[in-house]
Amino acid sequence: MRNGLRRKVFRFSTRVLLSLILLCPPLELQALTQVHAETLVPISSSAEPQPVPVPEGVELYEDVLIGNAGTRPIYTSIAVPKTTPHAPMPVMVYIHGGGWNHGDRKQALASICSYVTKRGYIGVSLDYRLTPEAPFPAQIQDVKLAIRYLRAHAAEYHLDPSRIGVWGTSSGGHLASLLGTTAQITSGETITLDTGHVVNVPDLSGNGGWQQYSDQVQAVVDMYGPADFTTNFANSYKSVKALLGGNNAFSVPDQARLAMPGTYASPDDPPFFIRHGDADATIPYTDSVTFSNQLKDAGVKVVDVKIVPKQGHGFTGEAAEQASAEAWAFLNQYVKNRTTTTPPGEVLYRDLTSLTPSDDAVIDSSKPAGNLRSCTGNISFIRSTLAEPILPYATVNVTASDSDGNIATNTIDNNLFTRWSAAGNGPWIEYDLGECKPIGYLGIAVYKGDTRTSQLNIETSSDGAVWTPAWSGASRFMTTEMQAFDLPDTEARFVRIVGLGNSDGSAFTSLSEVDVYAPFANGDTPVASIPNFTPGPPREPVPFTAPGLTEADGTVHPVHSPHVTTGRVLNVLNYHADPADNDTDDGLAIQAAINSAQPGDEVYLPSGVYNLNSTLDTLVNLKLKSGVNLRGENQSATILKTALNKVKNSALMKVSGQHDLSISNLTLTSTWKGNYTADHKVNNPDAGGPDSMITIANFGELPSYNITVDGITVEKYSRMGVRIDNSRDIVVRRSTFRNATDVGPGGAGYGVSIQGMAKQDRNGYDNDTLWNVVEDSRFEGPYLRHGALIQFVAHNNVLRNNQFTNTKLDAIDLHGELEYLNEIYGNVISDIPYGAAIGLGNTGGTAPSNHSKTGPRNYIHDNTIRNTREGINVTMGTPDTVIERNLVENTAHIEDAKGIRVLNGPGTIIKENVIRNNTAPNYWAVSLEHDPGDSKANNIGEGDPQNVQLIGNLLTGNTNGIRLLAGTGITLQGNFVDSVSLNYFKSEHVVVEGWPSKNETNP
Repeated sequence: MRNGLRRKVFRFSTRVLLSLILLCPPLELQALTQVHAETLVPISSSAEPQPVPVPEGVELYEDVLIGNAGTRPIYTSIAVPKTTPHAPMPVMVYIHGGGWNHGDRKQALASICSYVTKRGYIGVSLDYRLTPEAPFPAQIQDVKLAIRYLRAHAAEYHLDPSRIGVWGTSSGGHLASLLGTTAQITSGETITLDTGHVVNVPDLSGNGGWQQYSDQVQAVVDMYGPADFTTNFANSYKSVKALLGGNNAFSVPDQARLAMPGTYASPDDPPFFIRHGDADATIPYTDSVTFSNQLKDAGVKVVDVKIVPKQGHGFTGEAAEQASAEAWAFLNQYVKNRTTTTPPGEVLYRDLTSLTPSDDAVIDSSKPAGNLRSCTGNISFIRSTLAEPILPYATVNVTASDSDGNIATNTIDNNLFTRWSAAGNGPWIEYDLGECKPIGYLGIAVYKGDTRTSQLNIETSSDGAVWTPAWSGASRFMTTEMQAFDLPDTEARFVRIVGLGNSDGSAFTSLSEVDVYAPFANGDTPVASIPNFTPGPPREPVPFTAPGLTEADGTVHPVHSPHVTTGRVLNVLNYHADPADNDTDDGLAIQAAINSAQPGDEVYLPSGVYNLNSTLDTLVNLKLKSGVNLRGENQSATILKTALNKVKNSALMKVSGQHDLSISNLTLTSTWKGNYTADHKVNNPDAGGPDSMITIANFGELPSYNITVDGITVEKYSRMGVRIDNSRDIVVRRSTFRNATDVGPGGAGYGVSIQGMAKQDRNGYDNDTLWNVVEDSRFEGPYLRHGALIQFVAHNNVLRNNQFTNTKLDAIDLHGELEYLNEIYGNVISDIPYGAAIGLGNTGGTAPSNHSKTGPRNYIHDNTIRNTREGINVTMGTPDTVIERNLVENTAHIEDAKGIRVLNGPGTIIKENVIRNNTAPNYWAVSLEHDPGDSKANNIGEGDPQNVQLIGNLLTGNTNGIRLLAGTGITLQGNFVDSVSLNYFKSEHVVVEGWPSKNETNP
């Protein structure tokens, strides 16, 4: 029957059919047939959908009169089971797209029937007045009317009024989102817009009928809906103009904002699921970025947003299938199996169908709640409710085979923000209940479970020695929430979970939370709903006030002395390491020496080549420990060569939560023998080697600290030579970085990276990233993308007295993640034709986690810069940078180069710099310009320079001097300018104090 239906009605290929039926057909059909949402002509009667064969077991009410749309009647289509269900069913309401100006509910009749037969929902497709008939808010009034009608007739259709979800595509996504954010809004109440204007809310509900019922919904799926009417795009978009009654958005800014769902966002809004393609040429994906940020800023508890690569307005292929799977998992979680609220202070539970060891097509007769028949026809299910909360067992102890710094106790801290992670084959985590107890099922939250499945084995034991298999299979796809894993009822004291890999190929097993439950009375498997929150700092953060190696109070923070060997010297040859370059694996011998060492000892490697063919956990060759130094005899003659190749997150050596040790006199390389490329615009398909050579990282909240890396050469890696994560007081000195195997985008080809946590200022936490130093080292291009990089809210770090030559992009990069109070001085930087010597701010990254501005008060001084496209480049609104006493010289052939360039860098101070002898065509010593911002992230960072000071600079022998293309509050004072062509140039609208007299502007 179903195959015949597909052939008769749709006549599409199987893959396209999936995108139509699974992801709701109307807008996909429009996108695939190139129907553009701007068309301002309603679909004619000849384009009406043909009658759809109704599947067996479904009753389809095509034309249900629900009330009045203005002065005329309006209808809805409803699909229900023919046989009365055992209990009221959840509802899924579909809202069609079409630019608010065309489209019809009957385009989705096949879909709403499939909601009944395949998804276990009553299906609804509704109409609303289109803009040729009436402007906003008529559309949302009709949508709200439909929801009220459903509640008023819940008994008639056997629907559950407390479980209504809504799914909208394109303009339907806009209306679905508006429905989600305005349930508590009443006509005439006042609201404060983001402009500061206080305005009255329009009549969003209308008076079409059933006013005594609520129009609240329990979850919203918004597929590529327009949501931001404050942009240039919206202002020029004809469909938005029609929605706003024929007015361009900029001409009615208050009215435009009152039509935006984000305007009304509040903490009590339902969960939101948002997907948008980054190649959408109809509605910019930045609309969804902006809207999701408005929801998050308002405190909406669940906002599941993804920007999908290479998808346009209507997803196709695997992306359509994945988005559909994600959306239905979301709806099942928040509508079909929505949270049952318990009395205040008690635990919330979700009644979730448990996972079984077999696939979900098999019916488990012992669990009727999990049995939705896969064939067409009647649907049977049981929706359980809990009379009182069922608490999981208390865990006496938790241990694990290993971790990557995310420790085992994170899985019992009642917080989905934290996790346990370990790499390799078969890492395990074990829970001790203290005594044997009856066990029925587990609740497990899988980290990144919204993007992958994890293969797990679950075992039980009464004594911790003999283990009985209890469950084997994959986690449920597309949720990070707690999932129920149903076990055969047993008595046990210990439960062990073993990781066997992930669907995305990651080597990590990562679990956020684990609970163990007794068997439930009727065989159901309710699990606790675990919150997700960022833990607060262990102490009150104290703001730092001065850049560089300073304490919070501004006093000097001393650099630690390298750890001194006071104990034994353990020669790796005595542990059977072989210094000859052969097939012998020397990794185990070197690790054995490290394991034997005590604090104060040194592991010594005589000159030779040590081949590291084995790993400890598939990711790392060597793990170092506190108080034990690792020293080679000679930097160039003592070589560690790893066989790691193209393994994500791999490293030759790792230091995790350790302290007081040194790594010195070594060359770190790999067996990689591919082809280098200097193309920084694409990744090298031939790249290889480990991700990093040395990773120095935290272990949970515990940082690594007081570690010295001295006299090493690093080459033949793909991402970062030395990676410093969430740690402090790490010194890298007298080292050489060269020959990364990839210099393309996405984090490849860095020499040293100092980084904290994205978007999180860890000031007050033990694993804050500060007081790290890179000094007296060499960074040799062309096979480096960046030499040294600071990112992710790292602060008070120092890069000094290094040499950078011929890197592909910015030699020193403050990466646009709010890095602040870092100090960069004494460096010699030369020959950077495609980037800056020192760059602050970044338009890179992927929405919604784009890079943006660098943080405030970074201090850039006393550097020597030669022959670069930009000497120092400040962008994206990076504030309060001090640029002082730098020498920028000898750029002769890089056209349109600049000495110091400031794009929207408020408060920048440019003082006492010497910029000389730069004679390249159209060179400017100093240029202040408008920053267009990041075009892929709603133009974040856009703006003009403000309050920039140019004081006491010496600019001589350059093609041109000072150029002010944009800016307000600019100050020029005491600068000496003697250029070959123009000394000064200023656009008319620039506001500047101290502009020279007319006879000084030209030589």
